[in-house]
Amino acid sequence: MKQAALALSFALAAVTLHAQSLVTRVATVTIAVSDYDQALDWYTQKLGLVKLQDRKFGDERFVTVAPAGQHDLEIALAKVGMTPAEREAGKSAVGKSGPMVFHTEDCRHTYAVLRERGVEFKEAPRDYPWGVQAVALDLYGNSIVLLQPRSR
Repeated sequence: MKQAALALSFALAAVTLHAQSLVTRVATVTIAVSDYDQALDWYTQKLGLVKLQDRKFGDERFVTVAPAGQHDLEIALAKVGMTPAEREAGKSAVGKSGPMVFHTEDCRHTYAVLRERGVEFKEAPRDYPWGVQAVALDLYGNSIVLLQPRSR
């Protein structure tokens, strides 16, 4: 009986340990850029994000942006490569980031405001089963999805 109880205890401990997540959250996503200042200007002045970090180390910088009030996830604007040769080889990464999805309270209004700021769109707001969605392009051609989710 004691062996069965002990075996059950070990099994429950293993299940509990397995259920605990080793990775707790996504903190930063990265977009490859060719120029820190141009990217920072586009993401803050055109898209309306705020700069959270701009730390210099040598000739390099660690630059992050996010929607105002969101501090649990940052978007790093990262130059490709640490040396001129690495940058040249990595230029193909610029403009190849997967789409980023930003929630908005009113997709059609956000679309109109961003168009006035000169943001290019490849898809005007459309109704989908999951909500109203528009797709913009950043200065490098990455897709920026604006989503007004449907109420659940």
